[in-house]
Amino acid sequence: MSKSQLTLFKMGCYFAFITAALHMFGHLSGPQLPTNDTERQLLDLMTNYKYAMPAGPGRSPMDFMNGFSLLFSLMTALTGGLGLIIARRAGDDVLLMLGTSRALAGAYVVSLAISLTYFFIVPTICLAAIATCFAIASVRFARAAS
Repeated sequence: MSKSQLTLFKMGCYFAFITAALHMFGHLSGPQLPTNDTERQLLDLMTNYKYAMPAGPGRSPMDFMNGFSLLFSLMTALTGGLGLIIARRAGDDVLLMLGTSRALAGAYVVSLAISLTYFFIVPTICLAAIATCFAIASVRFARAAS
C-alpha cells in the first residue's frame, strides 16, 4: 500500500472518530423542544407509548432511537480505532491493508446509502467522507516502472 493510500486510510479512520464525536454531541444535546401542539403530541407518544417486548420490559420508540443512536457512535468510533490499530501494526502488509480498506469502504458505502434514504445532510456528509477515503485507499495502483 502506498504512503498516500495509507494516509487516506488513516484519514478515513479520523473522520470516523469525528463523526462519532459529532453524533454523540447531538445525542447528548437531547431532542429539540416541540414548537406546536402536533410536535408536543408526537414527542409525548415517542417517549411514553410503550411496546410490549418479549421477555422484557416495554420500550418506547424513543428508547429504540436512543439505543441505535448510541450504537451508531460506538460503531463509527470502533471502526476508526480498529483501522488505526491495523494501520499502525500492519501498515506494510499490503493484502491486509487492502482487504481492510475494501471491507470498510463497502460497509461505509452501504451506510451512506442508508443515510441518503433516512438521515439528514450532516451524517450523510460525514459518511461520504469516510466512504471516499476508504474507497480510494482500497484501489490497488500499478507500480510505476523505474
